[in-house]
Amino acid sequence: MALLVALTLWATAVDAQQDCSATLVYNERINCEKQSADTGDISIDLDSGVAISTTGKGEDGIKATHAGTADITIDVTGTSTDKTISTAGSDARGIYGKHTGTGNVDIDVTGVSISTGNAGGFNDGVFAEHTGTGNIDINIQGRTTGGTTTPTTITTQSGAGVHAWSFQAKGSVRVTVSDATLNTAGTGVDAKQANTLTNTQDALYANDYNLTADIRDSKITTTGDQSIAVSTLKQGWRDNRTPPTQPSKPPFVLRDPILSLGKHQVTVARTEIETTGQFALGIFAKSEVVVDDTVVKVTDSTITAKGSHVEGIRIDHGTYGASVAGESGGVILVCVQ
Repeated sequence: MALLVALTLWATAVDAQQDCSATLVYNERINCEKQSADTGDISIDLDSGVAISTTGKGEDGIKATHAGTADITIDVTGTSTDKTISTAGSDARGIYGKHTGTGNVDIDVTGVSISTGNAGGFNDGVFAEHTGTGNIDINIQGRTTGGTTTPTTITTQSGAGVHAWSFQAKGSVRVTVSDATLNTAGTGVDAKQANTLTNTQDALYANDYNLTADIRDSKITTTGDQSIAVSTLKQGWRDNRTPPTQPSKPPFVLRDPILSLGKHQVTVARTEIETTGQFALGIFAKSEVVVDDTVVKVTDSTITAKGSHVEGIRIDHGTYGASVAGESGGVILVCVQ
């Protein structure tokens, strides 16, 4: 008589990984990679919920990297029951898109709760990076069903809530946040657009790309020394030596400034901002290019900065600025030192 033994192996969704060659499921971390010879888009579409949790070092919840010629599109929409992305390891971001070739990076997050841990390194909630040719567009928004809006929430302990970085890239950067709550130990929204030229390249219109951050109907709370609720940096320089190594974080080394006709604008409306820490800033818009205007518009909002040497709004055009413009209306600005 034969003895039959059936074994059932249960695999946990935590730390499991899937790539874009398979049909994506909502509850396993995603890692999609395209090489320089690839011309196909990376399209990650989770429009029926998400429940991803990771614990290991470098285990981003959703990660897409492209070195070829095509776009990266990440679209994540939560449901009433499945709406979480959490990471616990070091250098583990909630959502990460990086392009080193030619193409756009587009990240849309709707009604999702993202949290990253405090294990060290860079643990941004949502991070888009470009070092090639193409635009970055991040859209964080709430989910409205039956007249009720569920905000997107991003909580970080050692990283920015939303981070867009275009470095030595030819393209614009746009970050839009609406109906969202960001709680960070660092920077709430961090958008940077920089371009570098060698001595043989034409500097005219070299940074003719836009940098915009639009924050509406949201709440941003940051803690920690030098923490910033909304930070934008538009930068360009001519380097007649060896091209610089990409810095890990500001301040960057400024070389000869180059011309720019691109827009640099920060808009904040119906939003509550609170930042706490030494040298903390509510809104910081900095430009280090010639010709470009820096515009900060704040309406019907509250900005509270607590700590020593704090500032509610700071616009810095360095030593090369042509003009600075700022306007506000219905703003309650409180600095507690």
